[in-house]
Amino acid sequence: MSGTFIFVLASSVAQILVARMVGVENMGIVKVAIIFENYSAFLSFGLGFGLSRQLPLMLGRGESDSARELLNTVWQWFNLVRV
Repeated sequence: MSGTFIFVLASSVAQILVARMVGVENMGIVKVAIIFENYSAFLSFGLGFGLSRQLPLMLGRGESDSARELLNTVWQWFNLVRV
């Protein structure tokens, strides 16, 4: 069995269990929350990749204050968009 098959099977079982637990009338709300959570990952705008490149460069140049400011800015943005 491949990992994809196991994932699809587990997801299907989980969806059935969630549907039974929340009821048909509330399933739309659950689906909207799932869609919002999935698309909110795009709000990072690649800042994590940029940070993983820039932070070591700044630290290597001895710009620890600038590196800390960059890290804090990205951290605040991630916290803002993931709430």
